[in-house]
Amino acid sequence: NIVIAEKAAESQGILDGINATMATIEFTPEGNVINANENFLTTMKTTLSEIHGKHHSGFVPAEIKTSPEYKTFWTDLAQGIEKKGVFKRINAIGETVWLNAIYNPIKNASGEVVKVIKFATDITEQKEQEADLNAKMSGVNATMATIEFTPEGNVVDANDNFLHTMKCSLADIKGKHHQNFVTPETANSTAYKSFWTDLASGKPNQGIFERVNASGEIVWLNAIYNPIKNADGQVIKVIKFASDITEQKTKELEVQQMLEEARAQEEEIRQNMEEMQAIQEEMELVQREMSAQNDIINSIAIVSKTDLQGNITYVNEEFLKWSKYSKEEVMGKNHRMLKSGDQDDQIFVDMWKTISGGKIFRGEIKNKAKDGSFYWVDAIVAPVLGEDGKPREYIAQRFVINDAIEQKERDLATKKLYEGEINTMYEKWYAQLKRMELITNKK
Repeated sequence: NIVIAEKAAESQGILDGINATMATIEFTPEGNVINANENFLTTMKTTLSEIHGKHHSGFVPAEIKTSPEYKTFWTDLAQGIEKKGVFKRINAIGETVWLNAIYNPIKNASGEVVKVIKFATDITEQKEQEADLNAKMSGVNATMATIEFTPEGNVVDANDNFLHTMKCSLADIKGKHHQNFVTPETANSTAYKSFWTDLASGKPNQGIFERVNASGEIVWLNAIYNPIKNADGQVIKVIKFASDITEQKTKELEVQQMLEEARAQEEEIRQNMEEMQAIQEEMELVQREMSAQNDIINSIAIVSKTDLQGNITYVNEEFLKWSKYSKEEVMGKNHRMLKSGDQDDQIFVDMWKTISGGKIFRGEIKNKAKDGSFYWVDAIVAPVLGEDGKPREYIAQRFVINDAIEQKERDLATKKLYEGEINTMYEKWYAQLKRMELITNKK
């Protein structure tokens, strides 16, 4: 009896700890609510009196409720088959809630399921951040060349933009060292000898780099090499984000761990809790990687968000730096406040048609700052799609290209000057020719 009492006290202590930190709810084997703790009621914005006796399907979105998987959901639980994973649910006011949860069937001494207990953690904010960053990364991946390396400098993966820029396939470069992309002079330099040592120690490297593609051609890249660290602060890989600026120079989760089935229900709950903790830590690691990539984007690009009408809802420091407006002056204002007035409106018509259709727009835009000065940007505008597949807001990333535009204008002016001088020389030569011809005729 003492052993049983001690075991019961231990189990109760475990359950008390879980109840204090997690959202828990109890159901009948058929799926009707028996009880729920305050964490669950707060998460779902409801009260126990509102849900007691009602079926679990009241928390489930319509598209999931009618799915084949949900039709067997409670049949499986009633047979003792647990369910765990990330679940999409609906709270009492119709908002989407994402839960990292486990549904655990509880059996009596005869092995019959008498109730189902759900333990859950609200990860809605993490899912929204993931969707936001995925939209940003989609824009980056669609327009920038990215490649991943081990901390030692061996190629792990690369996107199509990088492979196109370097005129190679992933099979050509996977597992090979970064030095294959550099000139012999660079590979033998003192700076390059410390290049990967510094990256492996966690030091990012940003600048303009001379590289060599698979055809032996020189490629100039405006790039940043960013070390990605794990939870222990160790560098686990290096991601390079790059833009091909050759023309101007010559003229970036899924890990899940299975735990053993425990013989006793108390041990089974403990093991399931350890698994959920491992998943939570992995999601936090992914969040840190996403946050690091987001910091990179904000450090090299002008970033802003707008609603569907183009009214500004977010700007980063680079935006304020180049526009010369304060944050208070731009928030809530329409993005057209930056129009220079020097460009054909067709480019803006094309932009709105593209992004409202759910696609990414890219173009060169001339903006006007608060002080009247102008600055050119290579603009990338990406829609953030809602669950219905339609845009719910827009994210814009811009890279200042004043130098490139000015170089184009200087090249055009030089060409016109050269053509003018040629025409003048031709006219003088022709006049002299006619004069000689006149003299000859007189003779």
